[in-house]
Amino acid sequence: NEMDNSGTEVVLLIITLFNTVLSAISDQDTFYDITDSLEQQGMQRCTQFYLNRKPIEADLVEQFQIFDVRSK
Repeated sequence: NEMDNSGTEVVLLIITLFNTVLSAISDQDTFYDITDSLEQQGMQRCTQFYLNRKPIEADLVEQFQIFDVRSK
C-alpha cells in the first residue's frame, strides 16, 4: 500500500496545503468540483488510514478534521 510509505510530515504538508487552497476558493462551484475530485480519488480512505494510525499525530489529525469539516 503506497500510503504506508508516505512520511507523516509530507502528508501533513499536503493536507495543510489542501486546507489552505480550499479556504481561499470564493466560488462555490469550484470548491465543490475540487472536493468532489478529491473524494473520487480516495480522500476518505486516506483520511481514515491516517486517523486510525498509531501513534496518533495530533497535528495531522487536526488538519484532517479541518479538511473533513470544510469539505462537507
